[in-house]
Amino acid sequence: MSSFANGDTNFRSETDTEVLAHLDRQDLRRLVPPAAWTLPVKRPAYFDAVRAALRQVIGTYGIALVHADVPDFMIGARRGSPLVLA
Repeated sequence: MSSFANGDTNFRSETDTEVLAHLDRQDLRRLVPPAAWTLPVKRPAYFDAVRAALRQVIGTYGIALVHADVPDFMIGARRGSPLVLA
């Protein structure tokens, strides 16, 4: 079981990946409100949100992330684990 508490949000999940996606969404909303999103801002905002979320992760991971609102863009990140994209 993975979980986190952030302000008035408590989140529990059976998988670490769901927790990471939730952290990513919260950081993205904190950095850029959805109403202010335009295509030029989305990529750097999404990158910063993923970076902020990964700073909160403990342990090793290898992950590739895509977002429906940021087309044609993928972020790969790893800590201690290999990351292979084919």
